[in-house]
Amino acid sequence: MIDFNEVPNDSNNSFELIPAGTVARVILTMKRGPEVIPDYSTQPLFKQGQTGTKWLECEFTVVGGAYDKRKFWQNIMVDGGKINPESGMPWCKEIGIRTFRDIINSAFALDPNDTSPEAANRRKVNDLTALDGATFCVKVAVEKGTNGYADKNKMLVALAPNSKEYIGVNTPQMQQPVGQPQVTQPNVAQPQVQPTANNTVPNWAKQ
Repeated sequence: MIDFNEVPNDSNNSFELIPAGTVARVILTMKRGPEVIPDYSTQPLFKQGQTGTKWLECEFTVVGGAYDKRKFWQNIMVDGGKINPESGMPWCKEIGIRTFRDIINSAFALDPNDTSPEAANRRKVNDLTALDGATFCVKVAVEKGTNGYADKNKMLVALAPNSKEYIGVNTPQMQQPVGQPQVTQPNVAQPQVQPTANNTVPNWAKQ
């Protein structure tokens, strides 16, 4: 018999969310799903809903600062759903590819307006899983819960060096959330997504 009577009851403790507007560096972990979308990956990676929409389940782990090791989760929609009549592409896919581009710009410290050959090459990956484990800078938001679900944290946007709030891997405030006392943190190596001359660019990246 396992007796749980002596386990302390902490059900009355409130779990405080990371405040909206907090800026911090995070590590991206991709949760695997059963669906394959060739434009993004040759591996089963995505999940699909009854309406045909497909998404990638993502886990974000804060690195350093007052919220070190705190996690939040978010689905990035990648396909299906209503079509944008102007582009002929699903709205959620357009949002998804912009999100991945923002993550790449943030992870590799690329200015979004940098169209140099070096920057353009950095934005090419063979497979979306190349971003699994990427470390980058985000602004955190709080999403209001619906249908009885509690409020939760989410990524508002991945920040790039053109933002004054951007926290880079070697900046003095590295990994320190905005509004918190500065804490000196060791450098964290960025995952290397090294494109080669023979890389096959996903179809969406060509548009």
